[in-house]
Amino acid sequence: MINLIPHQAKISLTKEYWLRTVTTWFFFWAVMFLLGVFILVPAYFLLHLQVKAYSIPAASASEKIADFDAVAKELTQAGSYAAFVKEKQALTPVSTYVALLRSFETNDISITNVGVKRSEKGVEPISLSGVAKDRQALATFRDRMLADELIESVDLPISNLAKDRDITFEMKVTIRNTKGI
Repeated sequence: MINLIPHQAKISLTKEYWLRTVTTWFFFWAVMFLLGVFILVPAYFLLHLQVKAYSIPAASASEKIADFDAVAKELTQAGSYAAFVKEKQALTPVSTYVALLRSFETNDISITNVGVKRSEKGVEPISLSGVAKDRQALATFRDRMLADELIESVDLPISNLAKDRDITFEMKVTIRNTKGI
C-alpha cells in the first residue's frame, strides 16, 4: 500500500515522521531537564543554607586561630626575654668584684681605678690601679689578694716596684669564673 502513495506525499510523510520523532525526543529531554532541575533545586538551597550557616563559625574560628598565633608569637618572644633576663641575673654583679677588691684596700694602699669587662666566658682580667705607700705594702696587698679563693692570679709588673715610696701601680687581677659568689 505504501506504493500507492504518490512520491510527493511519501516525501511529505517522511518529513512529518522525522519532525514528530525529533520533537518528541526534544520534548522528552526538556521534561528530563526540568525534572532534574526540580530535583536539584532543594539540594542547592539546602547546601547554600548550610554554607551560610557554617561560614560565621568558620570566620570566628579563623579569627581565633589568628589570635592564637599572635599570642603564641608573643609568648615565644616573652620566653626568650625571660631566658635573657635569667641568664643576665645569674651573672655576678660587677659591684661584687669591685667590693671584693676594695676590701683589700688598707691605709697603705689606695685603689684609684678598677676596670671590669665581661665576655662570653665570664669576667676578663680586671685592671686595677692605685697608689701604695711602699714596696712592702704593695707586696702584702698582692699576697692578700692571692690568698682569696675567688682570685686566680695577680699580675704585678716588676716596673711597678721601681720606686721605693708612693708607688703608683697597675696590675691585672684574674677572677675565677663562677656563676655566682
